Formats: sequence, C-alpha cells, structure tokens
Amino acid sequence: MSYLEEEDYSYAGEALIARPSIPEEVSDEDWGDYLFMRKNPKGKHIEQWQHSSGCRKFFVVERSTIDNTIYSSHKMCETQNRLNNEKS
Repeated sequence: MSYLEEEDYSYAGEALIARPSIPEEVSDEDWGDYLFMRKNPKGKHIEQWQHSSGCRKFFVVERSTIDNTIYSSHKMCETQNRLNNEKS
C-alpha cells in the first residue's frame, strides 16, 4: 500500500466506544472515563479516521500503532457487522 499525504486524513480517535445508554444515570467519574479514557495500545488498534480534504466521511481502520501498518479499512456502518462475524 502506498502512503498518502498526511493532511488528507485526520485521526478521529478510538473506534467502537459504547456510549452509556442512559447518560443521566451515569456517575460523574464514569462519564469522565467515557469521554476521556482510551486504551492507547501498542500494536493492532481499531481507530476512526476522516477523509478531511475530500469527501469528509468517517471510516474505520485497523492499524498497528508500532509501524503504521494498515490491516483493514471499511465504512463506519460495516464495523459492528465485521466484528460480530469475526467472533463467531
């Protein structure tokens, strides 16, 4: 895979973070964890990116944080289906 110009894409954070179903009932500490705490692993990681200088759509990338190898990328709407299929 060839490398694209860095400014074409913007990192949008860790993907697949579950929002609390009833935010009003979550403690301040748990809400803070939801907003700010991320895994930040070394190795394979599932992230959200945005094509910021093009169509501006968000997509999901499975990427190594060690050497930036990209293992897969797909539309946001396909993410949960792919993960469910891999688990079964």
